[in-house]
Amino acid sequence: MRFPLISIFDDMKKNIIETQYFPSIAWWCLAMSHKSVSIDGAENYNKRSLRNKARIGKFDQDTILSVPLKKGKHQGQSIQEVSISNEIDWRQDHLRSIQVTYGKSPYFIHYIDDVREFILSPEIHLFNFNLNITREIIEILGLPIQLNIELDFYKTSNEWTIVYRDQLKYAGFRTSFEQVLDERIGNQADFTHIPYKITSRNSILDLLFHLGPESRLFLSDLQPHRIFGS
Repeated sequence: MRFPLISIFDDMKKNIIETQYFPSIAWWCLAMSHKSVSIDGAENYNKRSLRNKARIGKFDQDTILSVPLKKGKHQGQSIQEVSISNEIDWRQDHLRSIQVTYGKSPYFIHYIDDVREFILSPEIHLFNFNLNITREIIEILGLPIQLNIELDFYKTSNEWTIVYRDQLKYAGFRTSFEQVLDERIGNQADFTHIPYKITSRNSILDLLFHLGPESRLFLSDLQPHRIFGS
């Protein structure tokens, strides 16, 4: 699938994308390019996805944070009915992994309390859990994104609706924070604290803890053609 060029008519279209846990950089790039996205609340759960997972850390040594789901057949279940399991203390495991990965990052101290609050939320449904996190990320980073929920199911795109569900491409993209931000703010910023290159599959947590409020600049400059494959 080749993604269309962004045009002035985009504001009139509905852009549907799947829910994700601390969504990927590719997810946020798409949302920023359209300014308005609708999270698919009418789909069925797909276990081979980032709906209950987030990738953090280095490209070749990344950690997958996985939200465990209650036992049962989730594949084909309505996404809004999928429930989170609390049989194991996965929340503390995620927080420990985040501490190990980002503990020395410059914005860790600024945002870890927010992230901890997101993860410790008592919400039992995966869809609402992800939705609350996504809304809070938009607010704390001041991202110009209108977030909607789509309750009608669209299998494919049409003239007024673009379905991006499971169409994000993660292979083959690596870039440095410097490569994008230097073009915008020149040599004024110091990026020596950033230990690795990012990939489009990495979670927004990478930007949050490494760049803080400059995450908005980074996402603004990552145009879709630099993220998505054909």
